[in-house]
Amino acid sequence: MPNEEPPFGVPQTPHGPGREQGDDAPPEPDDILRDLIDRIIASIAPDGDGDGDGDGDGDGDGDSDQGEGGEPEPPVKLPIGEVPLPEPGDPIYDLVMAALAKGEDYRQIFWEFTGHSPFGKEIHHAIEQAIFKYFPNLFDEGDKDHPNNLRGFWLSDAPKIHRSAIRNALNYLYRTLGIDPRTPAPIPDSKLPGLRTGLMFGAVLIDILFGRWMVPVPPIFGSPIASNILESLGVPPDMIDSIEDADTGDLMRIFKMALIGWNNL
Repeated sequence: MPNEEPPFGVPQTPHGPGREQGDDAPPEPDDILRDLIDRIIASIAPDGDGDGDGDGDGDGDGDSDQGEGGEPEPPVKLPIGEVPLPEPGDPIYDLVMAALAKGEDYRQIFWEFTGHSPFGKEIHHAIEQAIFKYFPNLFDEGDKDHPNNLRGFWLSDAPKIHRSAIRNALNYLYRTLGIDPRTPAPIPDSKLPGLRTGLMFGAVLIDILFGRWMVPVPPIFGSPIASNILESLGVPPDMIDSIEDADTGDLMRIFKMALIGWNNL
């Protein structure tokens, strides 16, 4: 007869002080992680009211798991607006830290520097991460996730602005400068200063033209300095005046016009 007992013995529920036979065992680490993931998923689910505040406040006083009429309180939401980064002891601190713990430290840097939560947003690098990866001699690695290099876009705007209009602008900038992060090639030292200046100028130009979709809006957007820069590059005044209401196609035309003026300086 084969031995029907499992090879490592019959599983036993662990017991300790105050735990009687038949009591449930403490949660396993996987169960704790699963619960935390479930909380994160619940926290980013849309509010039923669609107000986008993300604070998860219910009608109750917040001291109980039950709201009025014995209904469960809504889950705690990850903050998505202009709010300070939670500190240890805050009820949502562990939830926020777990959501940020993906090796993307720049999201926390963005939050600390701007006061805007990165949740509900895509975080863009003005000098793209690919530049640091494929052309490491152009900039210091510490510049990549520096607060001044980070821009936020609401997820609702990201497909049209961050991943389309700005993608097209950056691709045009790279062609103008004679580089391609998709097929990187060594850059002679003599060309490094000009490329650095060109990439930084392109980042400023994107702030000037597409800044109204950024969170927070960069100070240069709509400023007299921005107008002076564009005018000096040959952009007509009527086009400069239209920037705050222009569509992405018109903004791309201004971007190309300004780069041509830049190259002719």
